[in-house]
Amino acid sequence: DVAYLLGYLTGDGCLTGSGVTIATGVEANHRRLSGWLAERFPTLVRHEYFHTRSWYVTLSHPELLNDPSRGNRKTRFHDWLERLGMKSKATGKRVPAAIASGSAEVRAAFLAGLFDSDGCLATNSRGVGVAFVTTASPGLLQDLRRLMQLE
Repeated sequence: DVAYLLGYLTGDGCLTGSGVTIATGVEANHRRLSGWLAERFPTLVRHEYFHTRSWYVTLSHPELLNDPSRGNRKTRFHDWLERLGMKSKATGKRVPAAIASGSAEVRAAFLAGLFDSDGCLATNSRGVGVAFVTTASPGLLQDLRRLMQLE
């Protein structure tokens, strides 16, 4: 569940600044993700809204870190994402090292979250399955190539 969430956040998450926001696009996808989050991560606080043409959900956690050396007002959730290297702009996104070195099950869950948010699985005209991921990050693309070659 955590690896899937990290994959989803890597794909459609905005992790800059003090917030964590996921753009979910259409309402059906938004409702499915929001329900999944409520079931799997009940302590995360969710704020859901529609703006212009997409649905969004912001995530936070009420438990503050209370560590002046790492930011007094920072939540444990935000600190955890920062320590994983996920608090970056789109062009700097990477596969977290904990995912890359994880089991095949963990890597698959991460990829499932990423493909659910920013990917496309389809069949070409010859009946061959193809997969696409959209990213602005050359480093993420490189990491994904490596991740999908692991057994």
